[in-house]
Amino acid sequence: MTIKGAVTLDNIYSFAIPFATLIIALLAWSIDATIIAVVSFAISLVALPTVLYLTYTNPYYLSSRERFERFIESRRIQQKFPYHYHETLGRQIHGVERLYPDGTAKMTDGRRVGLIGVKGMNACRITSQEAHTYVGALTSGIDEQIKDIPFSIYATSDTFETEELIEHITECVEESERTNESLAGTARADEYVRELLLNVSSWFVETESPKWDANDWEYYIVVEVSPEDVTTGPISADTGDSGLFGLFSSTDDTEENRALDSELRAELDDRMNTIRGALASVEGIDSGRAGVLDHARLLLRYWSGEPSLSLGTEVREAMANDDNRVSVGETPTERMLTPSELDAQNGRVTVGDELCKTFCVMGWPVEPPPLFLGDLFTMRKANVDVRVHVEPEYKQRSIEELERLYADVESEEMERAQNMDASKIQIQNDKDAVRKMYLLLRNTTAQPWQVSMYVTVRVGPEEAYEYAQQMGRETENLYLAKVRALEDACDDVLEVLTSAPAGLGPRQPSSDMSALDMFESSSPTGADLYHEKGDKPKRTRMLGGAIAAMFPWCAGTMQESGGLRFGRNKQNGSAIFADPFERGAPHLLTLGQTRSGKTYSVETALAEWYCSDPSRTLIVCDTEQGFEGLTQLCGGKHIVVDGQQTINPFDIQRPPKRIRESSVGESNHFQMKIDEVTSFFAGILRAQGIDPSGYISTIEDAVQETYESVGITHDPETHDEASPTIEDFVSVLEQMLNTPERFTFTGHEREAEQRVRVVSDLLDKLSGFKENRKYHHMVGETETGILDRETDMAYIDLSQFNEASEAEKSVMLHLIFGQVYQKVKRTKGEIIFLIDEAHFLLHSEEMIEYLQDAARSWARYDAALWFVTQSPREFIERAQSIGEGQENQRRTILDQCSTIQTFRTPRIEPELLMEGLGQNRNQADFVRNTAVTGSSESQYSECLIHFQDREGWWESHIEASPFEDIVWNYAGRKHGDFDQYLRMNWDGFSRTSARSPDASEQAVIGDREEDVTTTFEQSVSTNGGEFDDRSSDR
Repeated sequence: MTIKGAVTLDNIYSFAIPFATLIIALLAWSIDATIIAVVSFAISLVALPTVLYLTYTNPYYLSSRERFERFIESRRIQQKFPYHYHETLGRQIHGVERLYPDGTAKMTDGRRVGLIGVKGMNACRITSQEAHTYVGALTSGIDEQIKDIPFSIYATSDTFETEELIEHITECVEESERTNESLAGTARADEYVRELLLNVSSWFVETESPKWDANDWEYYIVVEVSPEDVTTGPISADTGDSGLFGLFSSTDDTEENRALDSELRAELDDRMNTIRGALASVEGIDSGRAGVLDHARLLLRYWSGEPSLSLGTEVREAMANDDNRVSVGETPTERMLTPSELDAQNGRVTVGDELCKTFCVMGWPVEPPPLFLGDLFTMRKANVDVRVHVEPEYKQRSIEELERLYADVESEEMERAQNMDASKIQIQNDKDAVRKMYLLLRNTTAQPWQVSMYVTVRVGPEEAYEYAQQMGRETENLYLAKVRALEDACDDVLEVLTSAPAGLGPRQPSSDMSALDMFESSSPTGADLYHEKGDKPKRTRMLGGAIAAMFPWCAGTMQESGGLRFGRNKQNGSAIFADPFERGAPHLLTLGQTRSGKTYSVETALAEWYCSDPSRTLIVCDTEQGFEGLTQLCGGKHIVVDGQQTINPFDIQRPPKRIRESSVGESNHFQMKIDEVTSFFAGILRAQGIDPSGYISTIEDAVQETYESVGITHDPETHDEASPTIEDFVSVLEQMLNTPERFTFTGHEREAEQRVRVVSDLLDKLSGFKENRKYHHMVGETETGILDRETDMAYIDLSQFNEASEAEKSVMLHLIFGQVYQKVKRTKGEIIFLIDEAHFLLHSEEMIEYLQDAARSWARYDAALWFVTQSPREFIERAQSIGEGQENQRRTILDQCSTIQTFRTPRIEPELLMEGLGQNRNQADFVRNTAVTGSSESQYSECLIHFQDREGWWESHIEASPFEDIVWNYAGRKHGDFDQYLRMNWDGFSRTSARSPDASEQAVIGDREEDVTTTFEQSVSTNGGEFDDRSSDR
């Protein structure tokens, strides 16, 4: 290892001038040439101190000659700069000659370059063991598959287009204003929904996003092949200077060049496939070849600083016309990538509207830990480009050099030990590192690599303006504001680079020429010019494990247009928008203790999802009156189920045409309905403390016979017939008593006798359906309610059953579930049915079996079930307790939930979270002990989210807009009229403009003075006191 400040062979050459002039002075003096001797002696006196200064103040990676030459070059370019567009045009400073439709690019130095896009892996709260597993898998891929292929890592960040994330919200409001259509079914609800959408959009753009200041990170592997890699003979194409000032050299379209181009393309494809195969060995990393538009976008953003709005058209025109040169080097691609200005001053580079500064990493940790660049690759605020050049090294030569280096370091250690020098400790560390590397190369498949790294920090006019505003310097000129903002951003980046776990040693440019070379070396496809131009190497020898430790990039992004908003990814600050209907199964599960923030979170997500698209339907159900504010906001029906309404469990609806024509359309839905009604009656028996297992087959036969008796069969076309009722079911049971042989398998007398005994006993157990008995309200046709076609938002309030037994709650939830499913079959568009305290649904094995089939069936209707519960054991613990050889139906239901949230749940055993949900120890501890609850003073809650098609768990920070926060805190019994409550608490509404209810609304209020329970028949919104006449198209 070269020690900084030590005199090396390169430094000795620098003393040639002073020593030569001194010898000339002595010779001249000896022959009495006094004037020559004096002049030579004077030159020697000036040169010797200068060389000594340059030698001992140089960084170890620069020679004195290189430093002097760069100083001269910097003086020269300062006289020429700045270049404006027409002065830069034709110089091809970006090194790109042309782009190809396959996404590759031809460079002016003859290289062919392609990009592999890599999605960052979510590494939230992974354990050290998991991190080492990821790195180990990638190390094997690098050392055993990539092996001798040079490649580069390129990562770039840019500001998120915040407005695009909520475009669906703003478009909904704009469309309503343009067409003069209401956003809800009533004037009040229209006002509420409009205020919600406007407040969410303005808060998200102006308050929430700036607070997080998240960056949109992209990651790529840059693969290249040069003519020397594929040819053994002479190359007909001339190659010019690969530097910033290399001029375009045209090539004749000869047969040799076409053959060379074909070989380059084939070799590049082979290398890219090899690298993609190596990346595939790491679970959670997805990769794919970057297309021409992505390639052009990266080049354009880096080199021009002014991304084009019509990039697709511009790139296609460039590819089509690149052979039509206006002048030397001036092609459509050149015109597209040329910046409006190019300048280098004080170590900073101006490219277009951006001011940039590049750092070269010269110091590396001896044994970097896994993901040691994680903080860099998830940085916020500063816009950064990172380029890591990785060049394979001949293994045997590396071993020989390490042998010599080990001897030198050992000698240095002995010398310092004799001098009692404390710095020998560092020498010992260097010695150990050399020894470990030597043994690994000697005894394993590890491969040596030469690595250099560049980090470019960029600041544009927008960042400069924001910085000036923050510092109270709005009147400052733009360039000075850019300089100050750039230095501030560089300080943030340097802190991340030099702090643990990165522990890097970045160096800034020593001259303007160095700044330009570093800037090109940091570009997406540029050569490592800063290393190639110097006398001393700028690269560091590494093994594959150190390179793998830079991977996998630990920043996941989930931003699906129009999806549910699940807060912010705390790892990188990006907003989480996930569309459950894009998953394999759309169902969701939310777990958490009371007041953990789960209801607050689901209300926020559902309100924005439902209100921003008129085609959607939302139904919520709970036992705690927790969705009053949401219902009033949306103008939905608040349906209080008090046990007096007639709800027919036999209700059946014909499935839509697309389902009827599918391969499962004929019998599956009919059989599901039979299972649903069967499990309903089983639940009735369980509520009485009776084991229903001995009655299941009889109930199932009677249910099917009941449907067939009114003409409803497996044929979906018959499902439009009037549904039977429990009275018809009892009549069928009576027929079983009168003619039991009709309902037996063999018609044998003993079988008939057994059937009679079971039916007689069953009828006795179902006596609660008699008149004036407990379940008599379920006998008859269902009264008007959630099955109404015009109902697209309903809140089914089961608070009247809050004191009921678990079995009774399960029966009622089962009944409501069946009603909602029938509505699902006749509803167009996406629909979400949220069930709070969903663990009551899992009270019986019959219901679990039915739910297992329902979870699969709902997805075919674009319908999602959202289970919310404070008792995760029903979904997890019991799912693990199923005996061997039995189908784990609870596990099947859990697996159907493609999105799972876990809020603070301190009393749950960590093993349940780890074995049941697949969380690791760190994640389980977060759920049990660390996650911020919604009841805290921080005005937000935290949770972990898992998406079935993404790796790991996402730590999320969930916060609502100010208007949402006021609405979710509304409670009818405490705050009274919803409209008055809003106008008293929200400045967006005038307190004096509260509407008086119209005549129909007043009539409802009068009725509610006598009976405060809103039934299925009345369907009156509580507390607000108004009929809901909203139409299905809102």
